[in-house]
Amino acid sequence: MGANEKLPLLGGLSSQQFLTDYWQKKPLLIRQAFSNFDSPISPEELAGLSCDTEAPARILVEKGLGQAWKTLYGPFDEESFAELPETHWTLLVNDVERYYPELRDKIIEPFRFLPDWRIDDLMVSFAVQGGSVGPHTDEYDVFLIQAQGQRHWQIADYPIDEGDLIANIDLRILKSIEPEQEWTLNTGDMLYLPPHVIHNGIAVNDCMTFSVGFRAPQQQELLSSYFDSCLEQLPKTARYSDPQRQVQAHSGEIDQESLEKLVQMLHFGLNNNSDFMQQCIGRYLTQTKGESSLIFPDDSQENYIAGQDYQRLPESRFAYTVDTDKINFFANGSSRIYSVSFIESAKFLCKYYSYKENQLSHLMPNSEFSACFTWLLKNKAIFSLTG
Repeated sequence: MGANEKLPLLGGLSSQQFLTDYWQKKPLLIRQAFSNFDSPISPEELAGLSCDTEAPARILVEKGLGQAWKTLYGPFDEESFAELPETHWTLLVNDVERYYPELRDKIIEPFRFLPDWRIDDLMVSFAVQGGSVGPHTDEYDVFLIQAQGQRHWQIADYPIDEGDLIANIDLRILKSIEPEQEWTLNTGDMLYLPPHVIHNGIAVNDCMTFSVGFRAPQQQELLSSYFDSCLEQLPKTARYSDPQRQVQAHSGEIDQESLEKLVQMLHFGLNNNSDFMQQCIGRYLTQTKGESSLIFPDDSQENYIAGQDYQRLPESRFAYTVDTDKINFFANGSSRIYSVSFIESAKFLCKYYSYKENQLSHLMPNSEFSACFTWLLKNKAIFSLTG
């Protein structure tokens, strides 16, 4: 899609208009962003997912189980749901696109005018009448799509502090909200919220909401990953030494010469080479989370077989960076370096989730593509659809 093409998804705005005027700036309500919407997953299937898989799942009960805002954690069973009150509870399941690829294609794909590394996951919630997760803020951008039923949203944008939060519960829920805008969303409607906007969604009736969330890497986590990479490249035998040590007057002093040597050790331990840092960032941004949604047999295929279709593992993350003399290709927290001519292959691997036999037959004669595809197979980032 072109940057200036007007999109029904964005209420007639182009993707560039949306990024310029709304992204990380202000909320946007889009009526019928997904017109004639028919959810690929039912509430019953969502409940089954929370019982039978490792998908992160929670049930939040505002009242009815003896305490306010009680949180239950999955996986659940039928008894878990049987004990719930009739109203005021919500089931939330993350990473649903891993288990329902049609949701990835139907819901996440339209948002790929934003880079893949920014897209986190699809969370699906089912709420009975009155169900809510309370007024709160998020640290990331989110698109809230009404998939079934109706949900009433209140939003506001004013500063809050710790005293505004309900005490002695697991979640950061505000005691109240002073709404500045309110809407009731029907099936197919969508609400975009930038970070830190206070929002409260209350189920008018039994309803499902899809939340497309976006990653906002934390500086602490990024630094931690970088430091870990620095540590991995340092020799374990490197230690402080001072063969020219002189007697000092006071044993408690860390003398200036020793201090300078120790500071040097810190500086030398941090690799500030731009290429190294780029590698650290790419590996960090493509790390996967949680368990795989697929179980591979011990003899799973590790070499390309002509005539077969292949598919990316649902949780696999691919990305690339372009340098003047090379392409850095990243997959699931690992990386490989290829020549600049690999750029079209990198775009192909990142753009698609499925790789058809007729596409691969044209690309496999290229030695770099063949090596990369084999590497992805061996690391179980892709798999054959035919066994």
